Amino acid sequence: MDYLRWLGGVLATRDVPEEHLALSIEWLADYFATAMEEPDAAIVVAALRRTQSRLLEPDNAEPGIYGLMPERWAECDAFESALLAGGRRGAEAQFDRCLAQGHGLVEAELHVIQPALYNIGQKWQDNQVTVAQEHLATAISQSVMTYGLLKSEVPPANGRRTVLACVEGNQHAVGLQMVADAFQLAGWDVHYLGANVPTGALLQHVVNCRPDLLGLSVSFAQQLRVVKDVIARLQAHGADRPPVVIGGLAINQFDSLAGTLGADAWSPDARAAVASGSKLAAHPAAG
Repeated sequence: MDYLRWLGGVLATRDVPEEHLALSIEWLADYFATAMEEPDAAIVVAALRRTQSRLLEPDNAEPGIYGLMPERWAECDAFESALLAGGRRGAEAQFDRCLAQGHGLVEAELHVIQPALYNIGQKWQDNQVTVAQEHLATAISQSVMTYGLLKSEVPPANGRRTVLACVEGNQHAVGLQMVADAFQLAGWDVHYLGANVPTGALLQHVVNCRPDLLGLSVSFAQQLRVVKDVIARLQAHGADRPPVVIGGLAINQFDSLAGTLGADAWSPDARAAVASGSKLAAHPAAG
């Protein structure tokens, strides 16, 4: 429902009638009623009909993803304005102010960058900013994060290694970069593979470098199958499989998915990822 209401908002601000979304769901129900065999067809059709009914009901509830949002610090407004104006130096200055006040890099990323980017995403949804502005804001944020990491004091190595990757199809890597920063500042050797890592290449890298932990990021529901496949194929290696922690928008609201997909833990943010990873590395998965 969160996704459909998000999509409805995007369509409405672009002058696509709201009824079109409900009509699309009705057509899906009609299709699956004949394309699937019973009793599966009845289950899917009932779910779609219920979804259609709920979609037509008034709803002012805040999407679930915002319930996990870290507190927005005072510097966030000016940081967001700088991002939308394409002002890298202005954004960097606001971020620098947080660091100068004694805040750590990861905390500044969570309380300044993350809320700013979420809000810019909301403005894109409301047709108030362009895709180009959103992409520029993301690129500047990543640059600021790198700047912050270079200014941070990295502790001695703790002897542990993690591989972090967005699964195949997931192009959203900012959150994972925050996770990479958090692990590096906790003394881990970090192999940050970034966005949209092909499954075969990811599996080969894990086999070759034998990490103490694998972190996977998944943004959309259609990527859940990819996560499950990665973990199942690692499981085939038995005792060689590293513990797996997962996170991202597709996971954060439904933590029970972690066990369903075969992961060992889930984390809603960078700090929690390091905490979970440290526990898992101390007590590796049985394989």
